[in-house]
Amino acid sequence: MKKLSIILALLAVVVAGCGRGYYIKQTERFAAQARSTVNPAFLQEWATNLIAKTPIENRATWVNPDFTGIPKSIVGLSDFPVVVSVTRSPDSGDAYVIVQLRSNDGGPFRGFLVGNKSFKVKVGSDLRTYGDQWLHVVPWQPGIYIWGEL
Repeated sequence: MKKLSIILALLAVVVAGCGRGYYIKQTERFAAQARSTVNPAFLQEWATNLIAKTPIENRATWVNPDFTGIPKSIVGLSDFPVVVSVTRSPDSGDAYVIVQLRSNDGGPFRGFLVGNKSFKVKVGSDLRTYGDQWLHVVPWQPGIYIWGEL
């Protein structure tokens, strides 16, 4: 019985680790696709303009992407509707835009975190969102990050 418990525990660790690795690879693939299709300077200009004209209520203000002039290159990364919000970092107080896309295969969410050039977030696989979702974050340009759910 003890051997079975140990085997099941090891199997759970292996399966959990494989799942996380899969989502990290998916985020890295999405990052490569985004880098090849999205103009980072235009993305950052759009985001900082949106921050300047959007009051942040509570944790975040959800914005209708149809009225934001969202770059078409971002909309083209997903067949699903894009979700946009403006929020503040609980650590630094910096305002930034969250762009959230659903993967075309119906899988995890992914997207961008965009602020001014001094905006920073922790990169790697241990950023936690307000909804307790773990993210893998990949740096792109100063103030621009690409993320995927784990």
